[in-house]
Parts: sequence; C-alpha cells; structure tokens
Amino acid sequence: MNDIIIIEKTELDNYKALDEVELVMLDKAARLINCNFPEHALLEIWNAGIHNIRRRIEAYSIDMFLSSISNLSGRRTYKENGDTIAERWSGVDDENLLKGAEQIGVINKKAAKALEMIEWLRNHASPSHDSDDAVKHDDVIGIVLIIKKNLFELPMPDPGYSPVSLLEPIKNTVLNEEQIELLKQQIECYKNKDIRMLFGFSLDVICKGEEPSYSNIIKLFSKIWDKSTEDLKSSMGMKFHNYYMFESKNDSSSNVNAKSRVYEALIKVNGIKYIPDPTRARIYRKLADNLRDSKNMIYGWSAEYGAAKALAQAGTNVPSIAFEEVYQEILSVWCGNYWGRSDAHSVLKEFIYEVGTQDKLKFARFFLSNSRVREELFQLRPKKQAVALLNSLIETMTVESHKAEIQNIIDEVNQI
Repeated sequence: MNDIIIIEKTELDNYKALDEVELVMLDKAARLINCNFPEHALLEIWNAGIHNIRRRIEAYSIDMFLSSISNLSGRRTYKENGDTIAERWSGVDDENLLKGAEQIGVINKKAAKALEMIEWLRNHASPSHDSDDAVKHDDVIGIVLIIKKNLFELPMPDPGYSPVSLLEPIKNTVLNEEQIELLKQQIECYKNKDIRMLFGFSLDVICKGEEPSYSNIIKLFSKIWDKSTEDLKSSMGMKFHNYYMFESKNDSSSNVNAKSRVYEALIKVNGIKYIPDPTRARIYRKLADNLRDSKNMIYGWSAEYGAAKALAQAGTNVPSIAFEEVYQEILSVWCGNYWGRSDAHSVLKEFIYEVGTQDKLKFARFFLSNSRVREELFQLRPKKQAVALLNSLIETMTVESHKAEIQNIIDEVNQI
C-alpha cells in the first residue's frame, strides 16, 4: 500500500505537481492505512487532492474558473488577497471547485469522479455515520490508484496553449484591428473545450461591462459565437431571461446595465431566438407596440421606419404566443394608409418572405380575421398593397391547395 500512497521526498522530481503540504498529507494517509484506519486515510487523500486542484487553478486562470462557476449555486467567492491557499479558497464550496476545475480542463473526469466518490464516502460511510457500507482497505487502494494516475502524476497546467493566453491582452489592453484579427485566427483553432471556457469568460465580461475587456470581447464575440455549441448559445439566452425577469436581483455590475449589454450582444450575432419564448414574446410585443404607435402618428413615417428597423434587428423568430400581435402591425405598416406607405416595409421583407409556408398562410389569414390588418383596406392604396402582397405569396407556394387558399383571401379582400 505504501508504494501507492507514499511519495518519498527523494522522488519529488517525479511528481512536480505536488508540493510539501500535499506530500505530508499523503504520507499521513499511508501511516493511517497501515494502522487500519482507511476512512481517516481517505480524508487525508481528499485534502491533498483539493489542495492540489486549488493550486492548479491558480496556476492556470482564476478568471476562467470564476466564469465557469458563475451560474452555480452555493459559495463561489475567491478571496484574492488571502495569504494562504486555505484563506483564498475559504469562500468556494468544494463541489463548485470540482465542477469548475473539470469544466476548464484543469482535471479530467476520472479524477473528478474519484474525488466525488471520496466525498460521498465521507458523508455516508465514515465512522460518524451508521452505515453498512464502511470504508475498506481495498476501497482506498482503488480510489488512490485513480487519483494518483489522473491527478498527482500529471504536470501542472500550461496556460500558454489555451484560451488563458488571451485573457491578459483582453483585460489590460485596448486592442487595435490587427490584434483583434490575430486573436480571431487563434480562436478559430480552438477545440470545443477551449471555446466553452472562452464563451463563459466572454459572457462574464459582457455582464460586468468593465473596460477595456468589454470593448475587446464585443469585437471578438462573433467569432466565439460561431464556434460555440447550441447549448452555450441557449445559456446566453437564459442569462438574458434571468436579467429580464429578476434584473435588480441578478445584476451585480457596477452600472446595473447587464441586461442591455447581453441584449446588444445577442442582436449582433442574431441570437435573439435563443431567448426563452415567454421573454422573447415580451420583447417582440414591445417592438410591435412601438411600430403601432409610430404608424398611428401624424407625419410619423420617419419614426415608423426606425421602429421597423428595430423589429428587423430582432429577426424573424417571433414566438407563436406573440405571432398575431406582431404580424398585425407588420401587415398594417406594409399596406400603409390613404396617403401611401413609408419605407418601413422595405426592412420588413424577411418577415414576409423568409419564413415558412405555414407562417405565410397564418399571417395571410389575418386579412380576413384581424381588425387591425383590415382597418385601412377600404382605402384604395392599402387594398392594392394587400392584394399585391398576397399575389407575391402565391408565387412562393408549391402546394396547389395553399395557392388556392391565398387566392380565396385575395377575392375576399377585393370585395371589401
């Protein structure tokens, strides 16, 4: 057993990732197992493993680690000014430590699971618990073998070949266009694990809004977004949802404006569709209300064009629960009024022609059923625009029954 747990000081060169504190803990674990106290030995192995992981994170990147655990519950406050490792990490739960370390690649899954097993044994099979699953000598041997091979024998992480190398210039320098392009090329080479870490860091920077980090990240974010997975993009949509629903509670930024920054970032990458439907519906309803108010204004064509641009920025991913409320305003603007129509229709074409057939049929039926859409159709110019729109929809249809339905709607509109 000694050759598994004990690492003699003369062998320190073979275990460069261990320090004196960890060696003492492991030596104590060996003596405890030899004295037939396996459950106490596990505690020393746990302490050595946690101490080692804390040092690995500090050597790699505290910023990346804190970004990775920002959405976790429990304690997650790293005390940067602490004199010792124990003081600096006293505000971070061990569970969050393991999750964050695994997420940023400081430890692998085997090491994380082995340490989780020790934690479970401490809580359910220690001498202080009435359990039939007491810790045995062989249990310790198995766990230590895994941790030894997957943690203690591995070198300390090198941040030079990871997203960590981007952090210092992003945080401390106002990057010029050439530097931004070089960093984009570097990001292009990253694997999914690296992108996941960089995405978490970027979202954290956007939420905080601190300069020059924020301005630099915004310039890089489209490249990071393009390389990101769907679940990462959805996590950003959920972040905005949480800010939207509980703004004052969740926003810890200095100017309490994280919601606006996240929204602007999502707009830039066409990511509004990743916001959950209830919140996205509220966004589209507000944009549609602005379009309605500008349409109803006297001499409001300029305001109408601005409101249409704002709606177009959000994209065509209108949730079903707000579909009619939004499209009634789009069609009202599209058809105009007695005097004609503004240029707003020109920026709303995607809502008409870049949606699926079922959505086209759905909003075409509003010419028969929606009072807001129909209120100007007794005028010659709006009716003419409505018929022209419906005829153009027929040209995009493939199924004859769909074409026939649109033609029936045209006939009804012509009779108004």
